[in-house]
Amino acid sequence: METIVIKEQVEEKMEQPLKLENIQKNKWIISLLTPMVLRNPDNGRVEANPNHFISLMNEMINAVYGFNNRKCIELYKESEFLKFTHVGGYNSKWRLPCEQKPALEAGTVLVITTEIIDFNNICKKLEDNYWGEMTGAGYGKIKIELYAEKEKDYTIIYDDECNSKRNLNQDETKKPGLWKNDLVQDSLEDEDKKEKIAEKILELIEEHSKVQNEKENALKKEGELRIHATLVEQLISMFYQIKREITEQGIVLSECSRADGKLVYDKIMEQVKKMNDSKKQEAEVFFKACENKTIAFMETYLKKGKWSVRNETEKSEEEK
Repeated sequence: METIVIKEQVEEKMEQPLKLENIQKNKWIISLLTPMVLRNPDNGRVEANPNHFISLMNEMINAVYGFNNRKCIELYKESEFLKFTHVGGYNSKWRLPCEQKPALEAGTVLVITTEIIDFNNICKKLEDNYWGEMTGAGYGKIKIELYAEKEKDYTIIYDDECNSKRNLNQDETKKPGLWKNDLVQDSLEDEDKKEKIAEKILELIEEHSKVQNEKENALKKEGELRIHATLVEQLISMFYQIKREITEQGIVLSECSRADGKLVYDKIMEQVKKMNDSKKQEAEVFFKACENKTIAFMETYLKKGKWSVRNETEKSEEEK
């Protein structure tokens, strides 16, 4: 292990430890709690573009804080972590699935810089709103937090000139951020980092392979009964809603864990039992194939059921 030595007197620093000002008042982290459907104001097309969301927030903020038709505050996107999905639904009037629209997935994170100082007041107004389209279905919910750097633990190694300070106990020498501007030694070696990264990559590859196998098994599985289009859409909505509720409780679901699959399956069956008798029996028989299966299997099985029903409907119409 390489030793890094600090060659300077530290008596004054020991008496007045460095106070870190990690929280920056002008930087926010915005997280999406539910998917967000956004429309391009220039051409009217639905696009999963976070810039449209920032424009909407700018409009609202300046409507509240603006004066004399001038923009007094702007939000600027500094960095982003984007996840994408498609959302739809079912039109009960026409008995057809709604158009699939591209959306930003829950879990998308934006780092925003702004001049706003009144953080608590304005953020409450922003969080109380649902942003974008399809807000009646719960889309567009956000969470805003102040940006804060994570503190790191450092081990301080002293020069011979500072022998009087060598006898500090271990807790004192590992205070987060102590003498941040000095040369310090990270507790984790490069080789350990490489090994952990390699292990994580292997885990992800194995996880991906298991998920693909589960999806293939679901495509091969035939349902016990052909289900009505409305009912399969209802089951799909239940599936995603229950997954979202479990995730919001802080539980991390694995796509290929049978224990997590059982958790989702049991909650869906609880909802199915609340249906009227005709729908309940049909849904129970159809969804029985997902018992003791994984989440990846369930998702693919339900999507397969939806497209099977749609294909059969199209064939029937062509025959007529």
